[in-house]
Amino acid sequence: MRLFVYPITLMSHYLPAVTSRRLVLAIAALLALLLSTAGASLLKEQRIAALITQQAQDNQERTELFADINDNAFESTRKLIILLTAPREVRMYAQEEINAAIRRLDSSMKLLPRYIDQGDHNPGFVLIADCLRRYQQSSTHTAARVKAGDMAGAHRMMLETTEFDLSSLIGAIQSLQHAEQQQQAQRVTAMTQQLDRYKQWLLVLSATGLLISMGLSWWIIAGIAAPLRAAASAVRSLAKGDYSNRWTVQSGGEVGEIATAFNHLADEVQRREQALRDLIDIDLLTGLAQRNRFLSDHAALADAARHDGPRVALFCFDIERLKSINAVLGFDAGDEVIVQAAHRASQLIGGPSKLARLGGGTLAGVMTLHADETPIERGHAFQRAMEHRIRWREHDLDIAVTVGLASGPEHGASLHDLLRRAEQALFDAKRQRRSLVTYSPSIEAARLSHLSMVSELHQAIEQGHLRPFLQAKLCLATNRIVGAEALVRWHHPERGMIPPAEFIPFAESTGRIVAITNYMLEQCIALMQKRLPGMTVAVNVSTYDLRDTTFPMRLKATLERYGVPAERLQIEITESGLLDSGDVPIACLNAIRELGVKIAIDDFGTGQSSLAYLQKLPAQELKIDRSFVDRSDADPQRRALLQSIVRLGHGLGMVVTAEGVETPGELAMLREAGCNLAQGYLIAKPMAVDDFLKQFDQFNARGADDSLANLARRSAGTSCTVLTTP
Repeated sequence: MRLFVYPITLMSHYLPAVTSRRLVLAIAALLALLLSTAGASLLKEQRIAALITQQAQDNQERTELFADINDNAFESTRKLIILLTAPREVRMYAQEEINAAIRRLDSSMKLLPRYIDQGDHNPGFVLIADCLRRYQQSSTHTAARVKAGDMAGAHRMMLETTEFDLSSLIGAIQSLQHAEQQQQAQRVTAMTQQLDRYKQWLLVLSATGLLISMGLSWWIIAGIAAPLRAAASAVRSLAKGDYSNRWTVQSGGEVGEIATAFNHLADEVQRREQALRDLIDIDLLTGLAQRNRFLSDHAALADAARHDGPRVALFCFDIERLKSINAVLGFDAGDEVIVQAAHRASQLIGGPSKLARLGGGTLAGVMTLHADETPIERGHAFQRAMEHRIRWREHDLDIAVTVGLASGPEHGASLHDLLRRAEQALFDAKRQRRSLVTYSPSIEAARLSHLSMVSELHQAIEQGHLRPFLQAKLCLATNRIVGAEALVRWHHPERGMIPPAEFIPFAESTGRIVAITNYMLEQCIALMQKRLPGMTVAVNVSTYDLRDTTFPMRLKATLERYGVPAERLQIEITESGLLDSGDVPIACLNAIRELGVKIAIDDFGTGQSSLAYLQKLPAQELKIDRSFVDRSDADPQRRALLQSIVRLGHGLGMVVTAEGVETPGELAMLREAGCNLAQGYLIAKPMAVDDFLKQFDQFNARGADDSLANLARRSAGTSCTVLTTP
């Protein structure tokens, strides 16, 4: 056992860690206790087994010796009786056998002290020896008388002395044997008591081992479990993002090393998380805060303004022409422009801490206002001060910004609300091409109204709330109605009739205009087949439709489904829409023209198109915008410009239509200029299909003369129109 425990003890001595020593010492102590108990049990078992074996052997040999003494005593007596009764010739052999039995008795008596207590000093043994001596003497005297021929004396000696001595010997032997049996029983009792004491000793030893184990367990728990509970608490705090809680361990060893490593890990995680937050919250190019950091850092300013503190102005500004700079000079130049603009803004606002980069060339800044200044004054001053020139690689770059402005508390209770509304103002400023726009609640209300139209417009298309209204087109040569333009109207179940100006721009910006176009084409082609035979109907088409390469095939399928000739359908596309789309729609327009569908350029004159571009378009009709027709009869310059546009259209081989005709003078001037068709409130307002058909029949039934007379009366001051609604 020492050879087993010693290496463990030696190993624990050289281990540097306290926990390892504790574990090794605990294991060594338990193993030593186990081996000691097992060794003691084995030794005791061997001892008891040896005692039991020795007792059994001694008892057997003692029993055999007692039996030999008895047998030899009886044998010598039996031979002595034979000697008394046998013939003379037999007596000699009997005497020899008596002598042999006596010798065996002597041998047994010599061995007997080995197997009895006190050996030859045992009183029982002494008594047996004395009885045996007297028996041998009486036997010898009896045999001597037989040999002398004194048979009577021999018989008398036999009966009086020899038998008594034999009985005394047998009694002494039985007494000694009984005494030895009692001694044997006492020894068994002693061994049993010793075994009981050994069991008690083992029980005490086991209890001691249990107590030692419990002590060692507490010792280990004190060194491991308690620090581990502290570690669990530190880990939970770390998981919640609380890096202030550290794993504190008083002892050294592995637990202390783990605690040190854990605390180092927590420090590294905190450092890296802070670095990630910096990546998220800090713009790497400018070093300015990003949106979330900006809002959290300056939220108190808006709160103070809401509680009678200084007013707050929040600027959201965008660097103009940044995309052009990136495209022409590269992103390095664009980055430099952003950095310089941020630097200039930080000087104007009061430091970079009050600025944020929201993305791209869009930045935001917050400042408090003095009591004697207004947000709009501060905004204009900031916008003008941001205009400056920088030098970049031999290029002079002019920096200017577009500003959206919101102020607190009137425009929002929190900085988040102010920033959102300043961004809305910036969006409106860019859309209106203004240098600065202040947030207006009415704009947001309109925007919310537009958002609600997303689902409502979809439902209007599905439920048939959109309706085609027709506006007549008058042929100035024949003074007859030769066609109509289909204009969409939305009859809302709750709001009533919604004018196109409210939902068409919204539909174009959201892409819903494609669904409206498909709906109007389906409705108008069906009307042409059922109720407008022989009349040409024009339908407005957006550039979104012309970007769809499947649009011509779908248009052809609709015409074929209703059996309407393609030449009776005309599509109108705005000049500005064509210019914004580049050359993309031209291929689609060519495919539509190949179907036989007519094409008209709407709102001509507003898009600043070139003659070269017009030559590419497969258009047959040119529609002059209302801005050129208005008061053209009273203004010589307008008249000359209008006549030039008409000659231009005819020169390109197109039919020329004037839109927005509202006075007889304008109509007369258009006739004089050679315009082909006219359209406007003077002729007819847009009206429902039933009203249009009724007025169409009445107009053409009156004939050209009546129609002209009607127009003359209108010029004289009457309020009637060529086509009027009931």
